[in-house]
Amino acid sequence: MNIEFTFLSLIIIIASYFIGCINGAYIFSKSVKKEDIRTYGSGNAGATNALRTYGFFSGLLVFLIDFFKGMLAVGLCYIFKQSPFVILLSSLACVAGHNWPIFMGFRGGKGVSASAGILVMVDYRLALMAILIGFILAIITRMVSVGSLTALTLSAVFFIVFKVDIFYIILSCILCILSIYQHRLNIKRIINGNENKLSFGKKDK
Repeated sequence: MNIEFTFLSLIIIIASYFIGCINGAYIFSKSVKKEDIRTYGSGNAGATNALRTYGFFSGLLVFLIDFFKGMLAVGLCYIFKQSPFVILLSSLACVAGHNWPIFMGFRGGKGVSASAGILVMVDYRLALMAILIGFILAIITRMVSVGSLTALTLSAVFFIVFKVDIFYIILSCILCILSIYQHRLNIKRIINGNENKLSFGKKDK
């Protein structure tokens, strides 16, 4: 179990939080639409609300921004040869930055896209398998929340079953728990049968 931690590790973790604060939905809505996406739809600054509010390509752009910042947080750890323990902390810092960004009054997104980017960098085979299943369920149910929760839950299950590094198992489990917490209202709506569903015919505006 490698828990090596240096001053550079601390810098990377702090940097990862601020990388997470780069919120794709907020930046897009402010710079392109001249408005705050948090005043529309679900009020969430994430890819799903961007998809519902602005259309497919806008939602895809936001997803990619948030996905790649998750990859970047882990990538920095790889570049500077950090331990799995530091990767765990940096990843959580990145998602914390996305969910609770200091520059946005701590009102960000739900962390799914960033978490997906992180998990792909940790083990792309297991992560992509989980994401694919989640994507299929999102299409079938037309509920992104169902797909998101499925993808992150299955990632944790796969990481446990296939016995990846213990720190990555812990990471996947925490990301799953965070996602469940951030989706708590969605889960209530799913149970009550009134969760918001996607309209695939919506054009970008």
